[in-house]
Amino acid sequence: MVRIPQTFRLLDVPLPPMLLELAGANKEHRFVALYYWYGKPTWSDSNSCTSFPLYTVWQPYIQHQAIAHQLSGCDLGSDDKEPTHALLCDALEAKVYVAAFEVMLYFLNSQQPKTRPMSVCYWEAVRNKALAYTPVSFDAMQKTGMLEMFVPPTLEHLQRAKELVVWLDRYV
Repeated sequence: MVRIPQTFRLLDVPLPPMLLELAGANKEHRFVALYYWYGKPTWSDSNSCTSFPLYTVWQPYIQHQAIAHQLSGCDLGSDDKEPTHALLCDALEAKVYVAAFEVMLYFLNSQQPKTRPMSVCYWEAVRNKALAYTPVSFDAMQKTGMLEMFVPPTLEHLQRAKELVVWLDRYV
């Protein structure tokens, strides 16, 4: 059983069922942190991290009236500085917490399995995967929001983003 630190503050609104999918977070881990890191909304599970769309995911979520008032006094990051706070999404229990950024990262790291020295077989598998690497596609960059200043989101993504706002409206 995982114990959420007492310093983590639970938000009154559950985790929207489409939020992590819209952010492109993988489903490997129960806990995912969301924050704004030097120009891009970012998700991290301490094993992986990447950016996600600002205009169709991050802003509609954190600026929604059901959420924004609960984040008063929290700095989730900006273009000019690191965050002092982050959101923790618990995918299993559909909960969202806000906590100090450094404490959140420590919590996420503690959820990872302890590492062991790499075996020769594992090293070969990593090497082969790296050699077979294909550059990131245009579609993948569009999904992570990397091109959102120049390329509009897909219609499917816009529809899912609208579902997020409609879902949050129920909690106003």
